[in-house]
Formats: sequence, C-alpha cells, structure tokens
Amino acid sequence: MKKFSNFKSSSTFSTLGIVVGLSLAASLPASAVLPFTMSTNGSGVISGGSWSGNGTIQPNVSPGTFPPLDVDVLVQDFTSGTLAINAANLFPDTRINPATGVTHSVVLTGGTGDLRLANSNAFDDGASKYNAVGLQGFLGVTKIVWTMTYTLPIAGRNDDPTSLSSRPIGGALGLVQAGSGLGLTDFNVTLQLGGVSSTPTSNGTFTPGVPANSIPFATAGWDSRPAGATNFVSADGFTGLIDLASASSGVNFLMVMGYDYNGSGNGYTAADAGLVYVESLTFTIEAAAGKTFQANTIFTISMDGQQYANVNNAIPEPTAALLVGLTVVGGLIGWRRRRIF
Repeated sequence: MKKFSNFKSSSTFSTLGIVVGLSLAASLPASAVLPFTMSTNGSGVISGGSWSGNGTIQPNVSPGTFPPLDVDVLVQDFTSGTLAINAANLFPDTRINPATGVTHSVVLTGGTGDLRLANSNAFDDGASKYNAVGLQGFLGVTKIVWTMTYTLPIAGRNDDPTSLSSRPIGGALGLVQAGSGLGLTDFNVTLQLGGVSSTPTSNGTFTPGVPANSIPFATAGWDSRPAGATNFVSADGFTGLIDLASASSGVNFLMVMGYDYNGSGNGYTAADAGLVYVESLTFTIEAAAGKTFQANTIFTISMDGQQYANVNNAIPEPTAALLVGLTVVGGLIGWRRRRIF
C-alpha cells in the first residue's frame, strides 16, 4: 500500500492545528463538522466535486450563509451513486491536510431517494459552506449502504475528547426525522470502520487494526462497545433526533470518537487522538421488518476528524516478504514473456 508524501509533516503544521483546535473548543459549542463548498449552475453542472451515478442533479444549488438553516437537494430520485468532494473544497485546513478529499458512495435497495446537502452552522469558518450530507425523499427503500472514504486517512480530534456530542473519527450518522409511521427504534444500523491502522506512540510505525485491549469511545446508541471493536451495531435504531441547527442534540448521533489505545481505563484522551486512523466508514441502515423508509424520513452525516504529522505513516507499508514475492512473480512473468516472444 502506498504512503502519502504530500502531507505537511512539519511541526509547524501540527502545532498550528492543535492550537487552533483548542481555541475552537474553548469558544464554540460542540459540533461535528468538516465544512465543504459545492454548488451547481443553472444547467446542473457541479462545482467543487462530482456525482457519478443515476438520478437528476438539481440546478442552482448553493449553501447560502448560516443563519438561517439551508437544505438543498443535490440529486433527486437516485438508486446508487458516488458524491465526490474535491480536496480543495473540504475544510478547515488547520485540522486536515489541504490535499484531503472525500467520497460518499450510496446504494439504495428497493427504490429511490434524494441526496441533500445542509448548511447548518458557522463553526470552523463554515457560515458560507455546507457541513452535512443527507438522504430523504425515499420511495420503496428498505436498505441503505453508505460508505464515506477519505483520500488521506483521518484520526479523531485532540480537543474536547471527552464530549460524546461531537468530534467523531471520520463522521457521524444521525436521524433528523423518522418518517410517517416510523419510530426511533424502527431501524437497524451497523458501522464498519475501514482501513483502520494504529500505533503505540505519536511518532511510531502504524500496523493494521487496533490492539485487542483498545477501548472505543462511542455514543450510547450502539448495543455494545467492546475492546478492539471496529464494527458496531445498533439493533434499536437511534436514541433521539438530530436538530441540524442545534449542537445540543449531538449525543443522538451514532458515532465513534476514538480509542483509549492502551486500554488503561482512563478514557479517550488528547494523547490517544493521533494513534488511530481510519480511511473509510460504512453505515448500513435497514428498516424494521415489514417497513420501508418514507418520503419524510431524513438521515444526515456530519464529517469530522483531524490529521497529525504522523499521517504519513498511517497506512502500513507492504511487508518485506510480500515485496519479495511480488518481485519474484514479476521476474517469472518477465522470464515467461521472454520465452514466449
């Protein structure tokens, strides 16, 4: 697997990110947010990203300025597709490498839905930017598989690490509205963290996964949060609704903030934040037996996280044995080609 060499690995960048993060934590309410810019023109052409899939891209979409809350449908009546947010359009670069982009790949089973964008707060210079991606307008849908993938691995934040209302590692899933005839518990949700890698020290070598004794710091909506887990389940849906314009409902998100890396029992701390990175998060949402999502069922994902100087080492390199194996295979192929030709 490759390393990313374009990260600003200097101590200046790392220190700046920490100082800015701490000052934000002291002055702002808790909120999960990596804001982004995106818009469409009158012909439905997207700026700041792209859509690859079916459905109809809506014209004249823009985030406006918060307040007030702005929600726009970007893609109407789709069954599957991938929304890409370009690296230059994902913020803030005080916490993440400016080269970081993200994709949202969504597959709907049984019918169609709409993909929407929301500008619901001004945190992290986000007043004129979107800060959430959502789904609504369902017709016949019984299952959603929603995978969010970062172009560079992302870690949890080192500011306000004890808050369970914000600052997830990568992102958080919330229910804005259950929909007609549905309650909070009429959903089954799973989360799979992908491309997980960890290290025992802030400047150490990363290896795949997390230690078996690492304790995840996660919201109470998950059925269990066992040590070493990178997969999480909520058979009882959500603990409450998300008010997009209010940080106080953040405890109702389904999310993982990070890990008490060494299982010390002291909880997830600022020192733990840069020790675990993920590349992707896959949320699978199913309606309860015999039910379907409704037109007024609304889900939202807020993106968040931080990158540190050690992100360069956050993707483990291939083992020496594997490299030798590849070299041998390459040599055999070359030898065979020479014999053939």
